[in-house]
Amino acid sequence: MRRIYFFIFVTIIFLYSQAIFSQETDEVSAEMMKVWMEYMTPGPMHEMMAKKCW
Repeated sequence: MRRIYFFIFVTIIFLYSQAIFSQETDEVSAEMMKVWMEYMTPGPMHEMMAKKCW
């Protein structure tokens, strides 16, 4: 009985998360990707450290 409740709980959480993430539009996704790329681009300090290592 415990496994059944656990399975139902996990299924509900999975379906709920799918419903939340499926509401993102392409514009929002593109904007979020642009911000993420700017954040993850190495800065001048990282480039300087990379030059000194090689």
